[in-house]
Amino acid sequence: IYSNPTIQNGTINISESYAETEKTVTFTVVPDKGCILKEGSVSVVSKDENIAFTENNGVYSFTMPTDSVMINAEFLFPGDINLDGEINTADALLALQAAVGKVHFDEKQQSIADVNQDGSVSTGDALLILQMAVGKISEFETIN
Repeated sequence: IYSNPTIQNGTINISESYAETEKTVTFTVVPDKGCILKEGSVSVVSKDENIAFTENNGVYSFTMPTDSVMINAEFLFPGDINLDGEINTADALLALQAAVGKVHFDEKQQSIADVNQDGSVSTGDALLILQMAVGKISEFETIN
């Protein structure tokens, strides 16, 4: 049992590295500070097949199949639209361009750019990203 070694911006804590077939295995998914778990991104895979799992209060569990298992999750760094590892004025510009229809974002970019989590990328998001880039704010406040 292992987590995807390419995961960035968070960790997966697995209850054990080996389990007998049919044993219940649990794990938690923990974003790094300032990051969020992308909705629907957690997966448990064995031999290219998805394994069913449940989640209860942040603890995930599945029944161990006969073969090895990889657990995966995608973490997003809100505001880092260009994925360069930092929030800067280039991200604010991208958000502004998206807000006025000059560029179009895929689903991942949309999630990252919607820092106020109101469901769309607006000039308000661009302003918040700019404020973060220049150090005026240290975290994003959400509308919801």
